[in-house]
Amino acid sequence: MFSPDLPRPLIALLLSLACLAGCTAPQPQPTAGDRPAEVAKYTDLNRWLDLQQEVANLDTAEVTSRLASFVKSTDNNQLYYYGVLNQQLKKYGAWTVARDIFQKLQENQALPTEQRQLAGVLQQYNQNRINWYARHRALLDERAQLQLQLDRAEDEKRQLAQKIQALTEVEAAISNRREE
Repeated sequence: MFSPDLPRPLIALLLSLACLAGCTAPQPQPTAGDRPAEVAKYTDLNRWLDLQQEVANLDTAEVTSRLASFVKSTDNNQLYYYGVLNQQLKKYGAWTVARDIFQKLQENQALPTEQRQLAGVLQQYNQNRINWYARHRALLDERAQLQLQLDRAEDEKRQLAQKIQALTEVEAAISNRREE
């Protein structure tokens, strides 16, 4: 194998280099069909996160346009896309649609845990928006009622002030007549 003329340390060095060269040889890259499940999960999760970021950068007109041309599907990726489009709008009804879609995705056991967790976070986010909106509407209604009560009280105050002024004028007129 090696020439007997080579010194032993050189032979050991050559063997070490051969071993190291074998360790650093390029490994074949897995194709989409044989990639490990862990990589596939995170790739799908990253695709969802990238899609959410893309939709977050859209203006309302573009989101509305995409929703109008959207063809409903049962594909999980399409459902997710439809959910993030609805979530982007500033409308109560769109938030309820998004919440329901994300809840459906969260409950889908065929999805990897990470995607279901993301769907759960987005479902809760939209539920919080819905709850906030309901509280906001209730507070606005309460404010309107209080404003109406305040307007009535101010009107009554004005009427009482007018009556007091009229009584003061009557008393002054009576007092003037007595002096005369």
